[in-house]
Amino acid sequence: MVSVLLIAKAWNYKSLKSVQYLFILLLSFSIVSFFTLNIYTTSVLSHKILFSRLRYIGYALMCPASLLFISSITDKWVFLQKRFVSFSLFIPSAITILTSVNLIPEDLLVTNFSFLQIYGLSLLQFNNGPLFFMHYLWSNLLIISACILLFTKAFQTTTYFRDYLILSLGMVCGYLIDLYGVAFNPPFRFTMISAGTFLISECAIFYVLQKNHFFGLIKKDHDLQDKFHFQNKLLSLVGHDLTGNIHQLARLSNTLKKDGQENQELIKVINDTSLSSAELISNMMRWVKSQEDNDFKTHHESIDIQELLLRLVDSLATVYPGLKQKVSWQLSATPLYIQTDREMLTSILRNLLTNAHKALFAEKSESFIHIKVTQDLKKTIFEVSDNGVGLGPVELENLFQTNRIKSSGQGYGIGLYLVKMMIDIQRGSIEIKSQQNQGTQVYFSLPS
Repeated sequence: MVSVLLIAKAWNYKSLKSVQYLFILLLSFSIVSFFTLNIYTTSVLSHKILFSRLRYIGYALMCPASLLFISSITDKWVFLQKRFVSFSLFIPSAITILTSVNLIPEDLLVTNFSFLQIYGLSLLQFNNGPLFFMHYLWSNLLIISACILLFTKAFQTTTYFRDYLILSLGMVCGYLIDLYGVAFNPPFRFTMISAGTFLISECAIFYVLQKNHFFGLIKKDHDLQDKFHFQNKLLSLVGHDLTGNIHQLARLSNTLKKDGQENQELIKVINDTSLSSAELISNMMRWVKSQEDNDFKTHHESIDIQELLLRLVDSLATVYPGLKQKVSWQLSATPLYIQTDREMLTSILRNLLTNAHKALFAEKSESFIHIKVTQDLKKTIFEVSDNGVGLGPVELENLFQTNRIKSSGQGYGIGLYLVKMMIDIQRGSIEIKSQQNQGTQVYFSLPS
C-alpha cells in the first residue's frame, strides 16, 4: 500500500532520474514482500522453495537501486548516473536474477531446503550456496555506500538534516537486521523478518517526499522547464531581431549611399542598431557557454577592483561616448582586492553599467552612474546606482523571471538574467531597488 501511495505521489515526475530509481526500489520491495507472504501462506514444500528463490529477484534490484536513488537525491557521486556506470551496477544483480529463475543452476545461490517450525509457523530452512557470498558482498558494498552518502549529506546540510537522517535510519534499520541474520544464522532469520523492515524505509521516503518534494528535485525539474522555455524564447528573439537589425542596416546604408552626404541621425541609428546586435550576441554567447556543462566552472584569482573598473569604463567609453564622464566610484580601501572569477565579475559590471547608461535621461545634464564597493572579512558588496528612468513595481517584481525576456528599445533583459546566474554560481546575492523617474540601485555581493 505504501509503495502504491509513493508511486501515485511521484508519478507526475517520472521523467526525473531520482523518481525512476525510486520506482525500481519500490518494485524490489514489493517483489520481496510478495514472495515472502506466499511462503507463509502455502503449505507445499516445492512452492515454498520456488517463492524463496524468487525473493532474490527483489534483493538483487534493491541494492543498486538504493545507491542510485540516494546518489541522485544527494547530488553526490554523480558519476554513478552515467549510463555505463549505472548499467554496470546491475551486472552482479543480473547473475543473481538468472540464478533465481533457474537459468543458472539455482543451487549456486541457496540450497538444501527443508521444513522448519518457528513460533508455530511452517517455514523454510536453507543453506547458502557458492554464489551467495558474492551476492551478499556486492549487496553490502552498495548499501554501505548508500548509507555513507546519506549520513555525509545529513551532516553537510542544515536545511534537510532531519530528513536525510530519517532516510538514513530507515535504511540502516533493515540493513542491520538482515546483516545479523546472515552473520549469526539465528532461527528468526528464516522468518524473513527483514522483509518487514522495508516498510520503515518506505515510510521514511514517503515522509520526505510529502514534506519537501524530494529535497527540491521537483523544483529543479520546474526550473529545467523554465530554462528550456527561456532557451526557446532566446533563440526566437535572436532569429527575429538579428534578421531585422541586419535588414535595417542594409536599408540605412543604401540611403546614405544614395544621399551621398553625411546624415547624423541615420548614422546614430546605424550605431545604436549595431551596438544592440553586438550586445545580444555577446550575452547570448555567455549564456551558451554557461550551458556547455552543468557545472559552470569558475577560475578564482586576486583582482584589483580599481584597475578592473578603469579598464572596463575605458572599454565601454569607446562604444558609448560620454559614459566616462558620468561614471564615478568609491572604494572602501585602496587598493581593494577580491578573490573571484575575473571574466564573470567583468561581465556582471559591464551589463549593469550598460543598463544604467541606457536608463539615463539624454536631456538631463546632471545624469550620473556611481559605483560603491565595500568589503568585510566574508564578502565584497557592490552598489551600482543611477538617476535614470527607473523601474515600476511590476517590472521590479518580475525582473529576473525568464518570461520577461523580450525585445525593447532598452534591451532584451538577457543581461540581467545572466548577471543573476553568474552571481548565484559564485554563491553571492543580488538586490535591486528602483523608482520610476528617480533611478535604480543594484546591490550585489560576492564572497571575498
